[in-house]
Amino acid sequence: MQKIDKTKVATKNIGKTTIVTAHNAYFDLAQEDEKVAKLLAGNACYRQASYHILQVMEKYIRARIFSMVNPKIQWFSENNRSHSLYDAVAFLLEVLTHDEIIRTQVQHQFDNYIFKNITNLKYLHNNLRYPSFDKRINEYRLVEISKNNFNELLDLFTLLKGFLKI
Repeated sequence: MQKIDKTKVATKNIGKTTIVTAHNAYFDLAQEDEKVAKLLAGNACYRQASYHILQVMEKYIRARIFSMVNPKIQWFSENNRSHSLYDAVAFLLEVLTHDEIIRTQVQHQFDNYIFKNITNLKYLHNNLRYPSFDKRINEYRLVEISKNNFNELLDLFTLLKGFLKI
């Protein structure tokens, strides 16, 4: 097998990076994703719109977190690597309090009053983008999203936004 001389391989980046504040970047990205979600829903692309609404919720949570802490502290930057709505909530609860009883109570409020006990919400961000294999039936499944499903997620987003006071 022939080795490739990496010094001769052309590289190119797409886009450019700029220095940002974490809070503002997450807030701005959330607003952009919200616009995209509504545009997609307006064109009956409910699966993609739903994925973006989940991204909006996650990014608003992270914006709230970074409005309260210094994101340059290693612990905060390292605990901000996941892209899950549930992980973002867990991270927010860790930032809000070290008291396990309070965390449990606030998590209960998220689950029951904001996320309304929707059982597949934890995996929905992946299941909207990819088919998933169900070992029980030895088949692939794909989540279908209706306009009503999207509107239900939009309602959850509205509740979350009120909770976060954004």
